[in-house]
Amino acid sequence: MILHTPDLTIAQPALRLLRLYLSGDASALLGDEWKGYRFTNGLIFVPEWRNGFAPHEIRAFFWRCQLVSSLQSENNLLKSELDRRNQEIDALEIKADFYRRQLVLESRFGMILERSFS
Repeated sequence: MILHTPDLTIAQPALRLLRLYLSGDASALLGDEWKGYRFTNGLIFVPEWRNGFAPHEIRAFFWRCQLVSSLQSENNLLKSELDRRNQEIDALEIKADFYRRQLVLESRFGMILERSFS
């Protein structure tokens, strides 16, 4: 009669899966970095949040991250455009000030000429 010892290498994954199924502990199957995460009633609970997340909410997080990234890019583009336009306005204000001073000088010169020749 040959005694057969159970192969523990085959039993470990089954035990981990059973632990995940019974307790909902995600670290049982996914590793220590998942400590505190648990699956209960079709929701995943994270240590930092009281309520669980449904699959559609997790998908929504992905799309929200995509939206945030897109809006940040658009925001950066708009900031650079605003900076460019502000520089353009500053340059136009300098030109307007120059022409205003020129107009005052020319009108004074015109008045001097008019008084000199009248």
